[in-house]
Parts: sequence; C-alpha cells; structure tokens
Amino acid sequence: MQVKSLARVAAVAALGLLAGTAGAAAQAVDQKALPGTVCVPANPGQAGDFRYHSGAIRNVGAAPRTVECPILRDGFFGGDDKLEELNVFIDQPNRGKTKCTVSVTNVRTGDEQRARGGSGPKSGSRSVGSRTKSTSKSGDRRLIFGTVSLADDSIVHLRCQLPPRGLIRGILWEERLDTDQDESFGAIKGS
Repeated sequence: MQVKSLARVAAVAALGLLAGTAGAAAQAVDQKALPGTVCVPANPGQAGDFRYHSGAIRNVGAAPRTVECPILRDGFFGGDDKLEELNVFIDQPNRGKTKCTVSVTNVRTGDEQRARGGSGPKSGSRSVGSRTKSTSKSGDRRLIFGTVSLADDSIVHLRCQLPPRGLIRGILWEERLDTDQDESFGAIKGS
C-alpha cells in the first residue's frame, strides 16, 4: 500500500515539474575552465618573455607584454547564447597593472561586434560583448566580466596585458545555450 502511494506522489511531482517547464525555452549550461597556458604571446617575437608553469603563463620580461587567450564555445549558429560569469584569475605583482579585454568578432567578416556600452561597429540588431577590466591591486585577483551576449557566427577571445611578473592562472566561464534555437543541438533534438 505504501509503495503505491509513493509511486503516485512521485508521478504527480514529475507531472508538476514537466508542466512548470513546458513553456520555458530549453537551455543547456556548460561550465568551462582553461589554464593560463592556453594563452600565447600576441607578438611572437616576445615569446622569450613568457614562462609556462603549473598551468599558468607569466611575463618574465622587463616590460608589459600582451597575450591572446581563446574562449571556446559549443554553440555557434543562432539562438540566445551567452557566456556568463567570465572570470580571469591572475596574480598581480606589486607594481604595474593587468588589463584584459574580452571581444566578440564576426568569424565571417572579421569585424568586432558592438557591445552594450562597448565600442566597435554595429553588426545587425543584436548586441554582443566587448569589455575591458583591469587592476593594479597586488596579489591573487579575479577580473570579472559578467555576462557576454553572443551573436550568430561570432568568436570570443581574451587579450590581456601583463606587467612584469604578472601571471594568468586560468579562465572560467559558463556557456548558456538556447537549445530550442541552436542548430548544433539538432542531433540531440532528433531533427
């Protein structure tokens, strides 16, 4: 008798959960983390000014140096995709300033796409992210970019200027994909 009533309670709870999400857009969330070693010198001639150690990249040169870091995406073709809580973990030395910019670029045209409050040419009616964060406070720090909205056919990259002894430990973010609109989920949806 108790087994039947537990099964009924479970069935009612499952139906309630399905009814509560029936009108909502399907979304997938994927958390990603990359070590600082994925970053490469923006100027290959300055490669000797960087050291890779324990997953981090450090500027060992006497002057500020710039690195480029990829930001990987699963979604690429449409939908309401966005990167959430994009964080860059750094070790800031006593002197200098670490400055990072996240940019969204149209892969077909190479144009930087305009952000809300950002700069660059407009690309369609959809706004995407391009933001700069910096710190001169010493010690382990985190640069937080928040949510970056993505347009169709866009790629995301991070460009950071590191002071002497400046270090990037890693990059962490969540990608939120609108699976109802994203063609890359076609095999999963059965279409």
